[in-house]
This record gives sequence, structure tokens and C-alpha cells, in this order.
Amino acid sequence: MENRCCEPMGNWEKPISIAFFVGNVINVALLGVLLMQIYIYYDKFPHDQLRFKLLVALVFALEMAHTTISTSDAWSLFASRKACWFPTESPSLSWLTIPILGGVGQIYFVSRILYLFRKPYSTPVTRILKGFISAIIALFAISGLVGGVLAGVKIAGVNDLHGIFLDKAVLLACGIWNGSAAICDLMISASLLYLVST
Repeated sequence: MENRCCEPMGNWEKPISIAFFVGNVINVALLGVLLMQIYIYYDKFPHDQLRFKLLVALVFALEMAHTTISTSDAWSLFASRKACWFPTESPSLSWLTIPILGGVGQIYFVSRILYLFRKPYSTPVTRILKGFISAIIALFAISGLVGGVLAGVKIAGVNDLHGIFLDKAVLLACGIWNGSAAICDLMISASLLYLVST
């Protein structure tokens, strides 16, 4: 495919380029928020169990890798070229950072909700109902993770960035991933709000 790097952008390319840039800026800002939360965690809970400390360190390492790869991709897209806002080269490591690493956190929340739903004074009916809700959340979390992996595999197979937005299999995988993740996030938020208020 010829290099159309210096051609003017089409009507659909400019909003996508702006979204890539703004998304990366927000990602770096949220890494700062995470760093502050990790500092507060280690400062306030120095005697916490080792497994929780290791889990926090793992989350930090994954998020640092995600932000580093995303920033490297953004640098190659926007800063290392002259007059090229939407290059047609491969999406480098975006296939790994966004869909695959993004779906891992919801699985952890499902295990925490299952743990919090186990109250000794619950009736058998409420235990069954809470188990059913947890199973639905787990189903959406797993389908979001599978959709994210499928989207990552499909995006990795695309040779240029235009192909990501024109390939129906990529759009379907991204739809499954984002739809499941959104429903799962809403259900996690509602469950945690319920658990905190009771």
C-alpha cells in the first residue's frame, strides 16, 4: 500500500486522530492518579497481607506497561512524522495494551463481589439471588475479556490503521468487548453501591 502520509486528512480521519491523542493524554493523567492511590495504599496499610501488596504491585506494573506502550504508539503516530496526522502503518502494540490488558481488572472485581456477597446472616433466597447476580457479572466480565482478546488478535492482523475501521470482524469484536465491559462496569458499580449501603 502506498504511503499517503502527507495527503490531507479525510473527514473521518481527523476526529479519530484527535480521539487517539486525547485518549493518550487522559491515560497518562490517570496513571498519575493511580500512582497517588498506590502511594496512599502503601503508606496507610503497611501491615497488609503480602498477597494484596503483590496484587497492587502487579496492577501498577501492568498499568505502567500499558501507558508506556500507548505513549510510544502516540509518539510514533503524532510526533515522529512531518505533516502526518493519520499514518497508514500498522497499529504497533495497540492490540495488546487496550483490549487485552483493559479486561483483566473486571475479573478481580467479580471475585471481590463474590466475597462481599457472602454474609452469614443472609437467607438462602438472598444467597441464591446474590450468586445469580455474581454469575451474570462474571459472564459479562469473561465475555468482555474474550471480546477484548478477539479484538486484540484482529487488530494485530490488520496491516494499516485504516483497516481497523473498515474491517467488520474488528468492529464486531470491539462491539462485543466494549458492550460487555460497559454492562459489567455498570453491574459492578451497582453491586458495590448496594454492598456499601447495606
